[in-house]
Amino acid sequence: MSEQAEKSVMKAILFALLLALSAATLFAEPPQIQTTKSSNTTEFNAVAEVKAYYLQLMKSDPCVKQQFEAVAKRSPLWGDVHSSAAEPQVVSWYPRQDEWDVGKGFYRYDQRFLVIQPIEFGRPKWLEYDFAVVSEFRVLHEGKTQIDPKGGERSEFVSNKITIQFLGFRDLNLSPVKESK
Repeated sequence: MSEQAEKSVMKAILFALLLALSAATLFAEPPQIQTTKSSNTTEFNAVAEVKAYYLQLMKSDPCVKQQFEAVAKRSPLWGDVHSSAAEPQVVSWYPRQDEWDVGKGFYRYDQRFLVIQPIEFGRPKWLEYDFAVVSEFRVLHEGKTQIDPKGGERSEFVSNKITIQFLGFRDLNLSPVKESK
């Protein structure tokens, strides 16, 4: 093969590799929005941690805030001077898996939570809720305890780690259950 032909083949291979790399980048999943905390002194409360992380995302992540706004616009009252987001509520959801080994003092929880943020409309002597924005979070919580050295059945906290993943906003539609015939 001539030197010119070899250069053409190499260019074609290089072009194909660059094309494959750019396609993989284009169709790749966006990076997971998550946070992780560890402690040797504090046992984490998953509900409180999810709520705090949600509120932090709403303040600091413009992409999450933009997604929230897009969903909140479904409320007919959103955008009115008297309309705003109310206090978010955190609810345990499914699927959930807990495992522990009492003899070794180890526990692991894999839980889901919904954050339900009502949209409120208020004026003096009037408060109304007509819509809610719902988001989903996954919490991976691992910890270690030890038997109380003073005796008894109590165990003492040793350490834990909690990872909270934002899974995105969700459509939640409730409909009545129909009786089967």
